[in-house]
Formats: sequence, C-alpha cells, structure tokens
Amino acid sequence: MVVRWSVLCCSDLVNNIFVILFEYFQGFTLFEKHWFPELPARGQGYRCIRVNGLTPVDQSLEQAASKCGLSYNDLSLPTELTVWVDPSEVCYR
Repeated sequence: MVVRWSVLCCSDLVNNIFVILFEYFQGFTLFEKHWFPELPARGQGYRCIRVNGLTPVDQSLEQAASKCGLSYNDLSLPTELTVWVDPSEVCYR
C-alpha cells in the first residue's frame, strides 16, 4: 500500500511539474518565435532545459518545484538531466 501510494504521489508530482513547465514555456515571450504546435520539433533547442555540473540549477525547474510546494533540492534531480518542452508534450532524459 505504501509503495503504491508513493508511486502515485510521485506520478502526480511529475505530472504537475510537466504541466507547469508546459504552461511556463507556452506563455514565455522569449520562446514565442520558437513555438510551433503544427511542427512540435521545430525550435526544440530553444525549449530545452539542461541540468549538469556547469548549470546545476535551472530557474524554470526551480519555479515549477516552488509552485508544487517544494524546494529545488526536494526534486532530487540527477547530476545530468535534459528536459524538452514541446507544444504537445514534455519529455526528459
């Protein structure tokens, strides 16, 4: 029961963060010229979030965590993370 609840809780958290990121990028005027719902992959490089040793904290992920009631550290992100925010989906590696 506890494992199932925590998996659901994590799933909800991930979904909430993805929705917040999607809304964040969709409304961000910086990306207005790089948002093509008819061609989602076009402009993808401009909407990529990269976390690594050189850039350990990303502002958009930090804001998404805050809107979910979490600190950035609560996310426990891996050292290397890439997130793509496209018009129809958010995916990560």
